[in-house]
Amino acid sequence: MKIPPFPDHIVEEADIGICADGWDNFLLYDDTSELEEYLTALVFLKAFRCAAVIKELLDLVAAAKPASAIELTDSHKEQLDFLWRRYDEASCAELPQELSKRAFAESQSCDTE
Repeated sequence: MKIPPFPDHIVEEADIGICADGWDNFLLYDDTSELEEYLTALVFLKAFRCAAVIKELLDLVAAAKPASAIELTDSHKEQLDFLWRRYDEASCAELPQELSKRAFAESQSCDTE
């Protein structure tokens, strides 16, 4: 298996953070690079339902410019809550943390063969 093109901790940290706290920590700053990196990881892992929600969130943030990302928590609260519920359902169905652990374990076992 190909070595995952992302740090081994990103999926676990992002998935736990989103499921526990929603989007707030990711929207504190206008820098969406962490979410973009997480989206790349989800696509690599074929967690397409989770990836679709993250992509929708990134599109929402981009469409809201020049407003800051954190302003969305007030102006788009219902939409963000809906996205969070969709992400939580997708995460429970796809288990991105498990997919990530498996991908890294498989890439390491290929290295030792």
